[in-house]
Amino acid sequence: MAFAPFKLPSRDLSIREGTIIPPRGFAFALIVFTALFGFLAYIQGPGLVRDWIISLDPVVINDAQVNNGQCRVRQAVFVDCSADVRYGAKGNPYAQHIELAFVDLHRGDYQVDVVVNRTNPALATLTLGLEKLWNRTLFLGGFLTILLLGVVVGLRNALRSRRAGRLSVTPARLTLVPLKLGVVQNRGGRTVMSYNEVLPNGKTGPLGTTVFAAGEEPFVISDAKNNDVGVGVRHPASPLPGFMDVGLRRISLTDAERADILQALPKPDPAVAPTAAAPRKLHWRRGIVGFFIMLLVILIAAGGYWLYYVTQSANRYDPIGMEINAILPDSLNSWGCAQMEQRFGKLPAPHGCTAADFRSWK
Repeated sequence: MAFAPFKLPSRDLSIREGTIIPPRGFAFALIVFTALFGFLAYIQGPGLVRDWIISLDPVVINDAQVNNGQCRVRQAVFVDCSADVRYGAKGNPYAQHIELAFVDLHRGDYQVDVVVNRTNPALATLTLGLEKLWNRTLFLGGFLTILLLGVVVGLRNALRSRRAGRLSVTPARLTLVPLKLGVVQNRGGRTVMSYNEVLPNGKTGPLGTTVFAAGEEPFVISDAKNNDVGVGVRHPASPLPGFMDVGLRRISLTDAERADILQALPKPDPAVAPTAAAPRKLHWRRGIVGFFIMLLVILIAAGGYWLYYVTQSANRYDPIGMEINAILPDSLNSWGCAQMEQRFGKLPAPHGCTAADFRSWK
């Protein structure tokens, strides 16, 4: 059934410029996400590439010196370590500063040695860096992927909004559409609202954003279930609808057309706008409970996967299983490695169960 709270004139109309805008704070968020992406890639990327090269042909330097070694734990699981190393190889002295970042539940000191690449001894790292190589790769890759997705999604939404705003100002036959109300923010007398078009199949379209200036009110009505529904107007060429105001001044109606439509309709209650966003606001207690429930589910799933890996899996080099086993406390890690050694003891040990030579079982 068509959405028709009122009837538009049978002629081409345009939507006022500025009705559809990019998400608020987009430019700032884009700068922050891009800066974080570049910072993490610059700080951790070269060291990670270096350690992958070293891992192809590692050699432990037994007489190397490790100075100023320290590890700091942040938010219980994020560990960053640094050290200065001095060593000699192939008759040449070397001095390097090494930094590592990874996820670990380990508590206490780490025992480390200096490892270099056999063919290029200028490339040096710590045994800890190679032990946590997949951990570091997943850690950095996950963060960079999240940041990159944030930039891509933000750019896509901003470009969609700008395209919608540009196309909507050209006259065409407009269509009334229902809008699902989103977050409402009042800033300096203006009301910023997000919304989604309710599609005929019951799903919602892409997110739109609009700003109602002082004196403007969003056009909101009640549906058959007494739910608040925004009145939107869609341009046939636009990817987003515009959100109508109570006075219908966002479309190019004549004064007579506007007066006829408003006279035929009861004026919407302006007070509905601030309460419309209430269903979308997440209470902080519910947010905390939801976070811990999600965390508990992840921990249970990880624990189950780890038990399967150390007791049943036929692949000792399973990357997920190796990382879970490697970040566990020493007691659980030792027990897991013992279970695997019973099945694979004659084969090289996987990451998380290796001794200093990276092959034998610890």
